[in-house]
Amino acid sequence: MDKWISGIRPPPSGARFTAGSPTASGTGLRHARSGPYASSWITTLSWQAEGGRLLGADTAPGDNWDRIRAAFDALLSDPSQLTGSVAEFGGIPKQELAGFLIGDLLIHSWDLARSVGANEALPPDAVEATTIGLHHVPPGLLRGTNPLGQKMMAAAVKVSADASPQDKMLAFTGRRP
Repeated sequence: MDKWISGIRPPPSGARFTAGSPTASGTGLRHARSGPYASSWITTLSWQAEGGRLLGADTAPGDNWDRIRAAFDALLSDPSQLTGSVAEFGGIPKQELAGFLIGDLLIHSWDLARSVGANEALPPDAVEATTIGLHHVPPGLLRGTNPLGQKMMAAAVKVSADASPQDKMLAFTGRRP
């Protein structure tokens, strides 16, 4: 993921996307094809920072990727820090929220790769783990809003029965692979 997001920074104050900005295949998230950032990643970074804070990581919305990653690395290096639950997220156990946040990064990595024309292939083991995790999230949480009030996953879209595991995972999150 680092290779895709290393250069992304929040947009300058007052920046706007044009009506022609492409969207992430039905998710309604706008992505910039040119320029140093993609708007869905700004939202994602805010959510990752808030999710990290809920888990006990030293993060806050507005943190950049390097700060968020370092805080998550420190948190995840000691599994004992992931005991308990997160009341602000429906009482989900901290370990499950950590898995969900990691899966969220995987999915948004695909969004970003697609928006900039990079290789969209995701690690198969990560796709499998994320798919399993997504199917265990209560629908009200999965399709609702996160603690920041941001819409989570869109309704699932149909793909053929012989679609790849990656395409099935993406379709489950409302994307059109």
